[in-house]
Amino acid sequence: MKKRLVFFILLSLTNYCFSQKSSNNSITAGNYEEHLMHYFENKNDDIIHETINIYQNSNYRHMLDTLDQLLIFFFYGIKIDNTDRYNNFLEIINNSRVNRLINIFEIIENNNISEYLDKAETSPDLNDVYWALFFSSGNTNYLDRLFHIIMDNLNETENPIYYIAMRTALWSIASNMEIFPQKKEHTQRTNILSEDVKQYLFNNNYIQIDNDTREFVGIQRQKGRW
Repeated sequence: MKKRLVFFILLSLTNYCFSQKSSNNSITAGNYEEHLMHYFENKNDDIIHETINIYQNSNYRHMLDTLDQLLIFFFYGIKIDNTDRYNNFLEIINNSRVNRLINIFEIIENNNISEYLDKAETSPDLNDVYWALFFSSGNTNYLDRLFHIIMDNLNETENPIYYIAMRTALWSIASNMEIFPQKKEHTQRTNILSEDVKQYLFNNNYIQIDNDTREFVGIQRQKGRW
């Protein structure tokens, strides 16, 4: 099974230069990742200027295909959370003349992303979308969607995509609870997750959850099911 990490952590694994200092501005890709993940806590408007700097830095060109997809949902989350802030970001991007970023905002403007989310099929990629939306907005409804993915597919043994989506949702929640106390509190309070699932999350760290997942996938492969 290909190991999936929590949303922005994917970016830090793409290449060694992700952690290198930019040659033409002060933002590093490592710092940028950190700022994206904590944006929902501080709503710091510097994120839009940091985004422009990352896209203008040729050292990070290799990671932009991945970043494009993530930022569509990140900035859409901001649009839903605060239209005025989003419109200000849109103006800054248009004035920046960074075509890739202009294209990202055009996708947000010209597509019904809400409808897409309502119709999207369960998958590990959809989990990443929900994390992007949460990190940009702080709206716990997106965490609840992850909880529903877990409960809807808890006993999945036939469809490997659904199973991996369920397990990576568990993995990512466990990992995030170690970093963000508010996510741990929300997980404790939710009525969506069963008590058994809560106990599993609180009694196993993300490494153990990942190991359990790999073990089950291995068994399924040995049986010729996957």
